[in-house]
Amino acid sequence: LFLNGAKREQKSIDLPAGEEGKVTFDLTLERPGAVQGEIRLAGDRLPHDDRFYFPLQARARVSVLVVDGDSRTSLKASESYYLVNALLPGRGEGTPFIAQVVQEGELERMDLKPYEAIFLLNVSQPPSSPLASYLQAGKPLFIFLGNRVNPDYYHRLPFFSWQLKEVKEGGLPARIKPGPGDGTREGLRTLSAKMGESLKKASFERYYRVARSGKNLLTLENGDPLLMEGEGGKGRVFLFASSADLDWNDLPLNAAYLPLIQG
Repeated sequence: LFLNGAKREQKSIDLPAGEEGKVTFDLTLERPGAVQGEIRLAGDRLPHDDRFYFPLQARARVSVLVVDGDSRTSLKASESYYLVNALLPGRGEGTPFIAQVVQEGELERMDLKPYEAIFLLNVSQPPSSPLASYLQAGKPLFIFLGNRVNPDYYHRLPFFSWQLKEVKEGGLPARIKPGPGDGTREGLRTLSAKMGESLKKASFERYYRVARSGKNLLTLENGDPLLMEGEGGKGRVFLFASSADLDWNDLPLNAAYLPLIQG
């Protein structure tokens, strides 16, 4: 693989005659803009098909706003600690994301236009108007629940299509049902088989029971939805029935957490 004439990566694949195969390259480019791409194959008796040219438009990193509804004096104890580290592993080197963390009270005064994704983590009463305008731009909103959430307030939000019932707690921890409820989402399809097996080992001590609405992307073994997707104006709203930290579950310690959040 060559970009702007410079060799970036090389992979090998052996193909018998008449068969097809796939090779994948994952790259993070230094700056946004137009790039001239070229694929070169090893030489053979048909040299005219040994090179393939393509244009590539490299985009800027995805700007993410994380709203921490339960920030603490200790960074590791904050609601956003594990999720931000999943978005920016290794201090953010090579990640496609830029993340800004704010407290709940700051959200209503902010200009949300620059952000391409917003995460609400255990936010008690998210402001309706600015988030509704943000969703009208066709962008995604991710909501993680927790002990500070006010269900009655959420039910009045125009973009919130679910009914939050009681918090399930006590008894044996719940686990994720084998295979996602709806694997059409790219973030779930790209989880390897090994990561999918790891995901099933996560345990959920507490979570909100949610009346079904929209798509169920991940479901617990007892049939309760865990990760849901619904419409919010021109955008999409994703609801996670448990917390983003370790208060209600141990998912952030699971090997599948990073690819799940990034996906």
